[in-house]
Amino acid sequence: MFNSIILAYRDRPKSLKAFLRSLELASKHDNDFELIITDLNSNYRSTAIIEKFAKKFTIKHIKIPYDGVFWKTKALNCCALHATGDYITMFDVECILPKNFFGHIRGFFETPGNERKRLSYRVRKLDKTTSKFFMSNTKFTERDVEKKCTSRGKSFRRFKERAGDENMDAMKMTNADRKSAIKNERYLGNSHFTMTREQYLELGGYDERFIGYGIEDLDFNRRSLAHIGSSTLSFDLKHSIFHVNNNGLSSWRNTAKRKQNGLLYRVNEKKEVVCISRNHHWGIFKESLLKR
Repeated sequence: MFNSIILAYRDRPKSLKAFLRSLELASKHDNDFELIITDLNSNYRSTAIIEKFAKKFTIKHIKIPYDGVFWKTKALNCCALHATGDYITMFDVECILPKNFFGHIRGFFETPGNERKRLSYRVRKLDKTTSKFFMSNTKFTERDVEKKCTSRGKSFRRFKERAGDENMDAMKMTNADRKSAIKNERYLGNSHFTMTREQYLELGGYDERFIGYGIEDLDFNRRSLAHIGSSTLSFDLKHSIFHVNNNGLSSWRNTAKRKQNGLLYRVNEKKEVVCISRNHHWGIFKESLLKR
């Protein structure tokens, strides 16, 4: 399987460098993928980092001179327009990936009956000290990731996980909790997933009426679960995604847009919207939106 990894990005150079380093390590034994970055007007530092790692694996860097509110949904759809893989995998730039992550994905989708399912990943938040280590020491090794993340060290604030607007304590989850999580799109709300590119396009990708970030993932999850009919949440701790602590994230958030997103989510849910028609501006930043 050939995998297209999509990433919506704007000026997080330290996080970007750590993510690309972890991607390099995670793909050491399975590099059948391309990384597509829609870069919303980042500076030269980010470009230099991307050019460095483009010598190690395939990166399509789409730089858009757009200075408006961070438009995550359109940026991800823009990535999908340029994707050539059989599958699409979505990550945030604040992610640290574990060893052999892509071997795990390949193993899941090559299992008979799983070809057209959606695989979602647990997202485990790291504390500030561990986050600083990864963002400042960009030559970290597989052993560092294993020791500081997978080994269940103190870096997890008692193993709290992000899952939509809710938190689960992984140490106290029962089998019933797990079965419930698979059926409940809010537990898949972090929106780190792999699915076929065909299914992504059938859905119409992300609803671009969601602007900024927040709640767009819940809408996408509700629609994708309704369309695909099944989804699997990976409970294997060794294949969790680790999320660094980044206080700067608030600069991407727009309160008014978030309220608007909440209203749109409820309207889509009430109308049972599943697949969205893609118009000729889907995934494209019109000239009138761009920096002049």
